[in-house]
Amino acid sequence: MKEVVILKNILVLGGVSFNLMVHVDDFPQPIAQTIHSIKYYHETLGATGGGKALNLNRLGFNVSLYGIIGKDDYGDKIVSYFKREGISFYYDVS
Repeated sequence: MKEVVILKNILVLGGVSFNLMVHVDDFPQPIAQTIHSIKYYHETLGATGGGKALNLNRLGFNVSLYGIIGKDDYGDKIVSYFKREGISFYYDVS
């Protein structure tokens, strides 16, 4: 009988993004404009690497993530988010 080995430590290499989801009543007309009426918005992390790391962490795996982020407020938000989630996040700044 073969022994089944379940790995609990996972390293994810992949993209990370900070997303702003905007909810509107109607799509704006395709004309040049900068002000739109929005119902509400939601900020979240995304991209393949970030999403996989978050979901694997929620499934109980010990996850480390490597990605590339910008040197800006959104990069800082990404670092803080992974810290709150308990994910070891290693990154380079682009």
